[in-house]
Amino acid sequence: MADRLPYVAQRYRKSPEQLEKIFLNDNDLALDHSENLFYSCSFVTNSDNTENVSNETIQKAIVPYDQTFLLHSNPGATKVIYLDFDGHTTTATPWNEWSLIDPIVSLPYDTDDDTSTFSDTELGRIQNIWARVAEDFIFYDVDVTTADPGAEALEKTNQGDKYYGIRTVISPSNWAGYIGGIAFIDSFKFDVDTPVFVFYANFHTTDENYAAEPASHEIGHALGLYHDGKGTKPYYWGHGQWGPIMGVAYAKPVSQWSKGEYPDATNTEDDLAIMSLVGGFDYRPDDCGNTIASAKHLTANPTINAKGIIEKNTDADVFSFTTGSGNITITAEPQGPKPNLDILIELLKPDGIVIAQADNFTVATETLNANLSAGTYYIRISGVGDVDYTDYASLGRYTLQAAVVPTNSTISIEPKTINTNSPGQWITCNIKIPDGYTIADIDKSSIRLADLVTAQHIQINPGQQTVTAKFDRAIVIDTLILQEGLDRNGGFNIFANVKVTGQLNDATPFEGTDKIRLMHNTK
Repeated sequence: MADRLPYVAQRYRKSPEQLEKIFLNDNDLALDHSENLFYSCSFVTNSDNTENVSNETIQKAIVPYDQTFLLHSNPGATKVIYLDFDGHTTTATPWNEWSLIDPIVSLPYDTDDDTSTFSDTELGRIQNIWARVAEDFIFYDVDVTTADPGAEALEKTNQGDKYYGIRTVISPSNWAGYIGGIAFIDSFKFDVDTPVFVFYANFHTTDENYAAEPASHEIGHALGLYHDGKGTKPYYWGHGQWGPIMGVAYAKPVSQWSKGEYPDATNTEDDLAIMSLVGGFDYRPDDCGNTIASAKHLTANPTINAKGIIEKNTDADVFSFTTGSGNITITAEPQGPKPNLDILIELLKPDGIVIAQADNFTVATETLNANLSAGTYYIRISGVGDVDYTDYASLGRYTLQAAVVPTNSTISIEPKTINTNSPGQWITCNIKIPDGYTIADIDKSSIRLADLVTAQHIQINPGQQTVTAKFDRAIVIDTLILQEGLDRNGGFNIFANVKVTGQLNDATPFEGTDKIRLMHNTK
């Protein structure tokens, strides 16, 4: 081994001293006869683990069951991570040469002792395993899929080949022994379809996390990563809520990629940079501007909704919105059954000053409440760290929702008195739209009376802040009678508050009220 060490170390981007240190600290790293490094990950049997196996929670299906094997995290990407659940026969690969088994037959994913078919429960579990693994790679321009792309799409046959990836066989067949998984280092770019294997049955639980976490771990090896340990231990089981994916993190609520930012770490390699380098893929293009100048404007209909991805720890997504005066609520939620993104919500004024923020210091839904004057404001979403971890790999998908206040308008209605016996006439509503907007900002089709009657005719005078809308009197009378709960066959003489609502062209809501007298004389 000593005479081969310099060559092998150079091939795997290490110095001989670095590789020797890894071998001395980690018995799971090995070398085959063709001088390929591989890991047979024995973390399943680690007696130092003091964590309890997490209680299984069966997640709801993400899509209809018949779409289970059509899932894609990034369709169209040239690099693929294929999660193979339906069984696989491996032949003529480095695994067959090393194990002296050819073919290697892996049975389909199975939790009910029936490999002939997938139950709905199994299909739901497969979907959620996919979702967990997909979230671990969602910030890269790579597609995590359950759809078989074919062997050609997984093999890097030459330097110019842009279409390749890795097969991840998730099977109860533990042909390599009582281990959690096995993978060749850098096999993501092998010229032969050489899978990584996850032996989830060795964990003696059907918990989805005990298939998903080892899957991401083994894929990490295929993308050039080594184990994250601590001190003399080759695997680090984490601390607090957090654990490193390249250690053992399936018992932790938060698992992330790491660069050894914890005491006595054995591995300080930059996981994110190495996977991008070995895999030959970049980060996803930024889906939203990072500054006030490049903010994406959000419209309320009736609430604000958006979604995005934090691709790097230097990324921030900025959105603008307009609100009336009053209380608003902003909610941001990380996505997936086991997200990696710890969200910080910041509320900014147009000058960039932060006026409120929300961060509960964990990977969970964040909510920000604020009382604002009418105007335009900005929301900034970013990934942050916690006492247990930094923002290094606080990355991933999120959804954003905000309940804002409609912008107040002044309205007056003529005539002030209407009755059911008068000839059919129009009711005219004069609307003064909010300060800072002009008539050109009105979306004419959205103006409604009492949220039920649409304006029939609208007169707009460019350059002014007023608009005249006419409503059909007969429909308005019927609406008012319905709202007041009166019998039109009986006599009445009442005042009713009438609300006019609408939207500006950017969908900012506005509303105003006036009082109208409704009369009906049966004599």
